[in-house]
Amino acid sequence: EVKAMTLNSILKYHYPELRNIDVVIVDTEGYELDAIKGLDLKRYSPKVVVLENISALPEYEAYMKEKGYELVQFVSIDQFYLKTQ
Repeated sequence: EVKAMTLNSILKYHYPELRNIDVVIVDTEGYELDAIKGLDLKRYSPKVVVLENISALPEYEAYMKEKGYELVQFVSIDQFYLKTQ
């Protein structure tokens, strides 16, 4: 068993004053959607989010669109999202 922490908890612990992030890249071997759900996208407001999506699951794009991001490029297995809101 491996203890897991959300991206929110890691950032709050190590960088409590952090308010904005320019780029987030998530490559967690199939757990990218779970990982990005653990980041408060509204609070940190990354301009660019890159998610590995090896199975091209449509849930990734649906979730990111719901959060105000547009899929602008799909290169190999990586999806590049830009903040639209």
